[in-house]
This record gives sequence, structure tokens and C-alpha cells, in this order.
Amino acid sequence: MQRRESARRHIRAGLVLALAGIVAIGAMAVYRQIGTRVVLDSRPVASRAPAQGWLSFRGNHLVYGHDQQGNRIPDFSYAGYEGGGVALPVVPARVTLSAPAGDATATIQQAIDQVSAMPRDRSGFRGAVVLNPGTYRIGTSLHIGASGVVLRGASANPADTVLLPTNPVARTLVNIAGSGIVTPTGPSHKVTDGYVPVGASTLTLDSTAGLAIGDTVIVQRPQTQAWIHAIGMDSIPPRPDGKPITQWPPNAGLQFERTIVAIHGPHIVLDVPLTNALERQFTDATVWKYSFTGRIGQVGLENLSSDGAAMAADPSVTNGSGFFDVTFVNLDAVENAWVRNTVVTRYTQPYQVGTGAIRVTILHTQSHRVAASG
Repeated sequence: MQRRESARRHIRAGLVLALAGIVAIGAMAVYRQIGTRVVLDSRPVASRAPAQGWLSFRGNHLVYGHDQQGNRIPDFSYAGYEGGGVALPVVPARVTLSAPAGDATATIQQAIDQVSAMPRDRSGFRGAVVLNPGTYRIGTSLHIGASGVVLRGASANPADTVLLPTNPVARTLVNIAGSGIVTPTGPSHKVTDGYVPVGASTLTLDSTAGLAIGDTVIVQRPQTQAWIHAIGMDSIPPRPDGKPITQWPPNAGLQFERTIVAIHGPHIVLDVPLTNALERQFTDATVWKYSFTGRIGQVGLENLSSDGAAMAADPSVTNGSGFFDVTFVNLDAVENAWVRNTVVTRYTQPYQVGTGAIRVTILHTQSHRVAASG
């Protein structure tokens, strides 16, 4: 019975995420090619849907439909902690604190550093810094930079434990981050498929030399001038107020971190399907091996609330230049990380996940523009 209910929850969660993916498909497919021209496709999303529908249920399972090009709604069940389908852990407490009368930044950071120096257990955890109910004033920022460390409030009600930023300086209140960047460790191989649809996990390469099952690779989709021109982002008219709109320059584009699970001749099979199409006429997609040293894992933030009013008073926020700098938690250079059961108010960028983060779950969180009382 417990297994059946768990399956139902997984199906419901998958349905919500998959339905959200309809928006991504709709946005991706608003342009169609006529001869050598790419024009806006004004047909409703429903008219581009496959005959069997984007989604259906068969035998208590989600079944995904495909359009004529093979695109399907992205399957987000691979996302999240440990690749999805794994419950978030409850990490044992190692240090428990009560709110001091003054600024709590140094007290909490010292506890985080103390736990960070402890050995990891078999599951990869060092332990949790637990904050008893109360208000903890944070004058600067907190940082978790070691694997296996969690910061959480002792109460299941996040309103009972408050991280209250002081000082009118826009910043990230809690930074959970390792170090390092994606570094190529092998040659780059061209994707030779004319079109790789959304949801595909098999690619054809010009060569698989130097690649092996188990290799971590980057599938890179550059943002080329041809693609920028096709969507009209190189000739944008000014705004009604006369101010110009920044045109898009060519750049490195999207990079998808994947693992090779099979190789068949020139074909490789990836562990997780792609969430963007690869069109050879608009981009020169490549696959290359990489390493990422310095990432931390098994880290989290739980059972906390915060009001960013003090940081929102920074003049850079009010004039717009620092609008997105008021961040509750930033996760970058992490894997298997989570934020759970938090409520924040007056944060312009409450939950930020960097490009160096993979397998992150953000669960049961809220973000409000103003407090309920005001």
C-alpha cells in the first residue's frame, strides 16, 4: 500500500512538471520554416500537438506524445536530488544554537565551519546546524562551502525560525557553493544529426573516439548568428519610449551535463533526455568530455523564513541596477542539494540556482512580495 501511494505521488508530481513543460514546448515551437524563411507560427499550441495528445495515462503511467518532428514535453522526473524519485534526507544534528541578543552572523558561521570540519558518514553527511526558534540577525552573509552540511530551523513551522538580514546592502543571504568550473578533458565531437528533438537521448557524432560508457560529457548548443537572425533578435525595434533593446550576440549558448550510458557505432545514448532541440541549420552542436572539481554535495537549507526588507532598501535596488541582487539562497557548484520548507518575503531573487548546480530540489517553498501584515 505504501509503495502504491508513493507511486501515485510520483505520478502526480511528474504530471505537474510535465504540464509545465507544455509552456516550454509552446515557446520553443513558435517559429516554423517556410522555404528558407523562418516566420512566427501563430497557430495555437493545441493545433501543433500530436494526434494522441501531449500527455495521457495508460496503466497508471504517463505516456508522452510526440509532434511530427519528434518533440515531446520534457521529462523532469530526472531532475532533483539524486536524479529524482529519492526522498530528501533528514540529516542528524551536530550543533544546536539559540538566537543571540545581537548579530548572529559570526555565531552561525562558526557553527557551520565546525560541522564542515567533521568527517563525513557513509551517506556523505557531516551533520546539521540546527537553529532553535527565534530571530537571528544577519549583518552580512552565511556560507556553506563543504559537502554534507545542512542549515535548518528546529521547528517544522518556518515562521518560528527567522533569518533577518540587517543593513541596507543588496546581497545573497545564504550562499551554498563549492568551487570550480566545467573544464574540457577531451576533444570536441560534432553532432551530425540534422535535427535532434526535445526529449531525445541519442545523438549521432562525427566520431566517438576517446569516449566511453560512463563518461560525463557536455552537449553544447551554441547561440549562433544564424539562430539569432532566425528569431529576429538582431534587428529589434526600439521600445515605445525610444530606448533601444539590447540585441543578442553569438555566444557559447546552452551546455547540458550528461553521462554516456551506451555507444553504438557513431551513436551515443545519454542518461537524461535533452530539453532543447538541436537544429543543424541554426547551430553547430558538439559533445565533449569534462571534469568539474570542487563541487560540493549533500547540502541543504530547511525550515527557515526571512524578510529581505533591509536589503531591498539598498539604493541600487530602488534605482533598478541591483534589483536582482536581493537573494535569499544561492546554490552553485553543488550536486544533490536542496532547499525545503522555507518562506521568504521581499526578495527579488529568492531562490537562485547557478549554472554549476546539478540535481537540485526546491520543495515546499514560498516567496511573497510583501508580508501578510503589510
